[in-house]
Amino acid sequence: MTKKPVLPGVWWVEIPEVDLRILCGSPMDCVKHLMQQGHIRPVEKDGIPYETGPNAILVSDLTIQGGRFWNLAEFPVLHMLYRQGMVLPNHPGNTGARPLLVGMKERVESVLDYIYRGNYGLASREEMRQFGVPEADLEDLWKLKIRFAGGGIKSPQELIDTVYVHQDPREILPGVRIERLETNVYCIRYGNESTTVDMNFSPGTPWKASYTLPQVRPLDGAFTVIHTGEGNGWDPDRPCMGSIVTHHGQTYLVDAGGGVHQALEALGLDLSEIDGLFVTHVHDDHFSGLTSLIRGVRKLKIFATAPVMATVRFKCAALLGQPFDFLDHLVDVQLLEEDVWNDVDGLSVRPTMSPHPLETTIMFFRSQDSKSGNWRTYAHLADIISSPVLDRFVGENGVSPEFRERVFREYYRPADVKKIDAGGGLIHGLAKDFSEDLSDRLILSHTEGMVREDDEEFGVGVDFGCTDVLIPPMDQAMQRRCESLLERWVPGLSQEDRVRLAGGKLSDLPAGTRIRTPKRGLRRIYMVVRGVVESPAQGNRPIQYYAPGSLLGERGILEEGGPLEAFRTHTAATLLEMPARDYVKALGAGGPPERRRILEARRILTEGNFPGQAVNLPRLDDLAIRLSIRQWRAGEAMVSGIDELHIVMKGRFSPVGNPSVLRQTGNWMNLSPILPFLYTGPYSEWEALEDGVTAVLPGQMVRDVPALGWTLVELAAET
Repeated sequence: MTKKPVLPGVWWVEIPEVDLRILCGSPMDCVKHLMQQGHIRPVEKDGIPYETGPNAILVSDLTIQGGRFWNLAEFPVLHMLYRQGMVLPNHPGNTGARPLLVGMKERVESVLDYIYRGNYGLASREEMRQFGVPEADLEDLWKLKIRFAGGGIKSPQELIDTVYVHQDPREILPGVRIERLETNVYCIRYGNESTTVDMNFSPGTPWKASYTLPQVRPLDGAFTVIHTGEGNGWDPDRPCMGSIVTHHGQTYLVDAGGGVHQALEALGLDLSEIDGLFVTHVHDDHFSGLTSLIRGVRKLKIFATAPVMATVRFKCAALLGQPFDFLDHLVDVQLLEEDVWNDVDGLSVRPTMSPHPLETTIMFFRSQDSKSGNWRTYAHLADIISSPVLDRFVGENGVSPEFRERVFREYYRPADVKKIDAGGGLIHGLAKDFSEDLSDRLILSHTEGMVREDDEEFGVGVDFGCTDVLIPPMDQAMQRRCESLLERWVPGLSQEDRVRLAGGKLSDLPAGTRIRTPKRGLRRIYMVVRGVVESPAQGNRPIQYYAPGSLLGERGILEEGGPLEAFRTHTAATLLEMPARDYVKALGAGGPPERRRILEARRILTEGNFPGQAVNLPRLDDLAIRLSIRQWRAGEAMVSGIDELHIVMKGRFSPVGNPSVLRQTGNWMNLSPILPFLYTGPYSEWEALEDGVTAVLPGQMVRDVPALGWTLVELAAET
């Protein structure tokens, strides 16, 4: 028996004597790490090439750790079924054994449901009709789904074996027993050997992708496309197919694969700068980064057609063991109408159905150049079908010829830049299908490895961070951006003062640049215009991150004898330099006291046990503005069900009738009423055991900052 680490909280356990290879924990892109580390490798038998890999998965007790889904077993199971050949007729990997899921019953069953939705999406005619599939297309799309499914929808239990583990040891194969010792800690025994795996992910542990991304500063433009990934779910060296579309200061993701957080960081973008996510479909290589996005500092807008959005809801609900509408509490759902141009903050977006095993759309984005009057268009064709495969599906028990013609008519709609899935096989596209496409620039994506030489005559591959500028930047675009940030985050400034301050010096700095040391004077103040800046931990205050709109050095200027802070760029960043005297003057007579009050409230939120550091600046200032102080008398009780979060600043508090549970300085109370969809703790009524003071945040404010809610719940679970 051997045990090897794969990632923090993820292990590989192998028992060759019984041909057992267990993947313990399955977070996003774990298959890519297994490939990179040699646990998945190519072999050949009887002239048939295939791959080795895990044949069992130990499911995590915890559905989310460190802000990531921890039971993304879709791709590992697909690997077992198809790339290892377990389900393929007459394949050397088909020995009669099936993929094995092991773990707590409720967790394993959630994973089975999630895999089921990942395979089929909407799994019946009734569901398709209920969730918005047009009646005119329903019969063709249902026949298409059945053909992709090999003749019929199968329950996951028909393909996957399970072993449920609770308190008592269970046998998973002859001679191999597994026992759950505590949360996420299991002991595996075979003969006289045993090993213990701990799948707990420690907070603050760094997470790495299977690939390294270069630091890239994308080109500016009024309408641009930034290419953030051209690989597929099996490519360990590149992120999966994805793009960022920027439009007049708005920034949108098109799909969110597992490495979306790393991609944003490499581009010098903060999550707070993402205005929305367009979802083409919910296969994990386009979807699994969603957890990074729904833990942001504001509710994310998710754009999709009604059928695709239903699959998003189904899959998230299954992964988290929650009701169907659970996701609606955490995001801002924006439904798109199919086959028409939808207006999204001035950007026109046209989604159209595309044949795939589950509900999928291709998307066209367009904007009109105000100078030339011309429309410029970007097309994103993820996970499309090839003409040879769709041709096989046309016929009496398949789709109609008219359906086939409509699909490719939409695929060939011209664009200035078109990115296509050229991965090949049963469920992906072919580059040569686009040999006569009239688009100006054709980008080949979703490939395993670089673009094949035979395909280069049809299109090109691009590197990470490559930018297509479809409409050049407007005059004085950076000046306007600075003015907009000042207007949003320093309210009360006159337009004249905003213009003057925004005209300061701009500096582009690479990641890791030191901005100020405590020995320097404070003759100037900086505003983050792009990228992310950090201040190291000081005393009992943890590390703090500063996103665009944040002011650096304000505390030292406004507080008499205030501390000088040290800053360094976390990513590549652009800073606006403003004279300190001009800034204070622009605030006006009443401005400094109000700003000092915000700084003090910020201190309350970031020092001690309260996880204010989960919210970066300047969004933290929104919380600071709404923070109020409440005085308590001994014996006074909190109003039952009140929609407020209380942070203890002084005194001791306990649940009514249960003085053995205490909340003291730095603790918080009343999660149950304000986050009922996340937290199911037992206590909602509290009383003061002595005179005390609490800082109070409105419940709606907490709900509007998902990063804070998630962190509070995770920390509460630990205690």
